[in-house]
Amino acid sequence: MKIEYRHYFRMILLFGIGLSFLMSCALPPAKPLPEKDKTESKPLEPIEKKEEPLSTSALIQVLSAEADKHFSQGNFRDALSIYDQLLLTVKEDKKLALLSKIESVLAKTPTEVLGEWIEIKETHIPRALLLYSLGLNHALENNPEKSMEVLEIFISEYADHYRYYEALDLLETIKKSLFNRDTMGCLLPLTGKYAVFGQRALTGIQLAVQELSKKYSREFKVIVMDTQADPEMTVEGVRRLHQKNVAAVMGPLLMEGEAGKEAEKLRIPMIALTQKNDFPLQGEYLFANFISPEMQVQALGNHLFADLGIRKAAILYPDEKYGIRYMELFRDMAKNMRLRLPELSPMTGKKQISPFRSGRLQRSSPQPRNLFGQRRPILRPSMIQETMRMKMLKKMRMKPHCR
Repeated sequence: MKIEYRHYFRMILLFGIGLSFLMSCALPPAKPLPEKDKTESKPLEPIEKKEEPLSTSALIQVLSAEADKHFSQGNFRDALSIYDQLLLTVKEDKKLALLSKIESVLAKTPTEVLGEWIEIKETHIPRALLLYSLGLNHALENNPEKSMEVLEIFISEYADHYRYYEALDLLETIKKSLFNRDTMGCLLPLTGKYAVFGQRALTGIQLAVQELSKKYSREFKVIVMDTQADPEMTVEGVRRLHQKNVAAVMGPLLMEGEAGKEAEKLRIPMIALTQKNDFPLQGEYLFANFISPEMQVQALGNHLFADLGIRKAAILYPDEKYGIRYMELFRDMAKNMRLRLPELSPMTGKKQISPFRSGRLQRSSPQPRNLFGQRRPILRPSMIQETMRMKMLKKMRMKPHCR
């Protein structure tokens, strides 16, 4: 049985091998590979990867980081250079934040570097921001004169800037710390056709300053400038007194309008010796202190009618604006005091007869005499005017907080 089984197994194996051979012969021959496939089978060469350019936002981040790095290292020039480039790159909605960052850098930048940047015409950092930072940093570096100079330029050129009022406050603070509280400026016409009035006013001012120095045990000083009654010299005098850091300016007698505009511009108090009541209303730093026509007429009337007891008076006045003004004031005062004015005589330049000589006005009493029998001098309006001027000048007081 075993032999038959083995024989049977061998027959099956041979039959399978023969069948496999016949099937392989019946298949079509394989097609050769195309040339393209053959080339792909070759080893590939390495390909270099190209870097894509940075986007705008990525570039801004890189430059900002670089600028911050320079700033932290104290390299302000390079930091400002990078920020200057960034102002051209960022969009409008991002510029405000960038300017705020630039301003924080400018606040710590030395004045030497800021001065160089202001001279660069092609910079994109706003000049107003550079000027304000330069003035502020000069003050922080204890250089008030330079700070005032730069801040005044900033205020005059950039009145609509958001730092304008801060610059005004800073300038005011610096001025308060600089000006001499015991020194006054004075503008008077000491030469020219009005020199006599200027010299008289100067005498009164000097007497008043002496009295004040004695009273307060302090040495007050006056710096006098001759205006020669010239508008240009008057304005120049205001500027020169401002440069000398006086506490305030007294005067002028004339050209107060031109001087007042310059004083208001420089923010220095001015006490003009003018009779114009509207002068102080033209600015916050303008004041007036002078003997007005009303004050002169009132002083003359009190002396004549109250002190001397005179009940009648005549008025001789020049027939022009100045004389008519005083005549009207004297007439109104006499009317209020219920006094008689039998004579009002304008002087036209022609030969006229005094109302006393014509008999139209008689003296109610002989000319008064003193204890020694001597005649008292007749009191003239010019004497009253000079007396009032001296009193008013002595009453002038300068308050320290006026600057």
